[in-house]
Amino acid sequence: MLPWSSHRAESFREQFIKNKVEGWVKELQLQSNYAQDDPQAAYSAFTKGLCSRWILFQRTVPDTSDMFEPLENAEISYFIGRW
Repeated sequence: MLPWSSHRAESFREQFIKNKVEGWVKELQLQSNYAQDDPQAAYSAFTKGLCSRWILFQRTVPDTSDMFEPLENAEISYFIGRW
């Protein structure tokens, strides 16, 4: 294996995770708009849908917890902060 190939793989991994997290943040923002009208349905969609996806992702891809900080901040400011 060439020395640069592991660096490229790590760079790809970080970019892939960053794109996933950005998408989930946008989805969380959209769900937070629904939380104003129907908080129970929005919470259910959050726990059964979005949250389940990122928990599975964190379990299957090791050492990613620090990369999920933007999502955790969005969860607090957009979703939990609205109640």
